[in-house]
Formats: sequence, C-alpha cells, structure tokens
Amino acid sequence: MTTQEITERLGRNPTEAFESGRRMSQRNPHSRVREETLWLLESPLPDGSTLEAQLEWAGETVAAMREELASLPPGSVDLFIGWALPSAQTGFTLRRELLAKLEGVPLDIDFDLYAVRLDAEGDEEV
Repeated sequence: MTTQEITERLGRNPTEAFESGRRMSQRNPHSRVREETLWLLESPLPDGSTLEAQLEWAGETVAAMREELASLPPGSVDLFIGWALPSAQTGFTLRRELLAKLEGVPLDIDFDLYAVRLDAEGDEEV
C-alpha cells in the first residue's frame, strides 16, 4: 500500500510517511532504497512523559482505530515504544485495561529499551 492509501484507510494523517522504492535520503543519491512503505504516528506527549502515559496514549489511539487497523494485512502494524530506563533496575507492567484496548488489533508491540550506564560510585554516566 502507498502512504496515501494507508492514510485513507486509517482516516488519519501520519506524523511522517515514507514510500517504498524511494531513497532513505533524498539529498544522497547513494543512500539505501526503502524496501517497505512506512507510515508513522508519533505520540504528542512531551519528552519525559511517563511510560504509563505513553502506553495509555497508544492504547487509546489504537482503540479508536481498532477497525481500521484490523483491516490492514496481518503483520503490517507494529506498536513501537522507545524508553530510557530511569535507573539500573526497573520494570513496567502492561495493565489489563491497556491490553483490553489492544485486543482484536493485529499488531506486534516492540519495546526499545535504553539502559542507563552507572560509574563506579553508582552515579549515572553522561
């Protein structure tokens, strides 16, 4: 599908979109060619928002677009979450209310976790 077709199917404009077959950098004629169309919707929440707030936004957004997302080919939708861990040891819970919002939507959820490095005194390295 083209990004325009995805936009029409979802009834929502993307934050960014890239067509398959186009160069990753329009300024570099030697850059790699995109193998897939990419339609991105980024959270409007400010940097530093809690993981729970971001997950809640994602759940609400997916729930509002459940039928539209379900109409896309299986395996074509990913929910990607990047998160900088606030300390050396931490965790998070996917609450049942959030999971219920995602139920029935054929998507994979990817977490990209960024670990904090500590120095010998246990202070965060910059």
